[in-house]
Amino acid sequence: MFLLLSLGILIFWMIKSYISHNFIYDLFQNNTLEITEDIQNYGNISYLVFVFLIFLECIFAPFPPLILYIAGGTLFGGLFGGFLALIGNFLGAAVAFKISYYYGKEKILPRIPKKIREKFDKYSKKYGPASVFFLRINPLTSSDIFSYLAGLTNMSFWKFLAGTTLGLLPIVFLQTYLGETIQQHPLVTKISIIVGALYVLVFFVIYFWIRKKRK
Repeated sequence: MFLLLSLGILIFWMIKSYISHNFIYDLFQNNTLEITEDIQNYGNISYLVFVFLIFLECIFAPFPPLILYIAGGTLFGGLFGGFLALIGNFLGAAVAFKISYYYGKEKILPRIPKKIREKFDKYSKKYGPASVFFLRINPLTSSDIFSYLAGLTNMSFWKFLAGTTLGLLPIVFLQTYLGETIQQHPLVTKISIIVGALYVLVFFVIYFWIRKKRK
């Protein structure tokens, strides 16, 4: 009951924030500059606000986390911003797992796309808790939905958190570092974008090559 009440309060705040053109509105508009200023306005507790926003993104996943990571890197630096983002992800993943664990298949499973369910089932049966790590470390498969899926399995809670944290670690720090270097080193930012695009391209080439070989 407490968990549901807390979620209800969070949803109410998010709706209010969107209507008043505050945090949530800026996130949906992909307005990184406004988000950065919104967080900075909280002064000494701005780092707590940042962790809270990452936490919200993990629970509801209505907006891309990259915007928040860039804002965190801009405000707190790549290292400390990445550390804060990792804390937010850790807490959010833990709560998402428990929501799924306690409220079961009837309420959550139908809301998750079939393709994602099948993909997670395949990986979890083959690799166990390590499946979370493999899915999280790849930007193309990383999704907060897997936290809910893991809660529906017999996977250990702490092993799930370990796989999630370790899998997200390189992605989170890379993106917060990107935020830190956007203004200071624009050339590094361009190189990072090019490398990221090449990574995606190579991944797809290998993926389709393997599929073709199997046929």
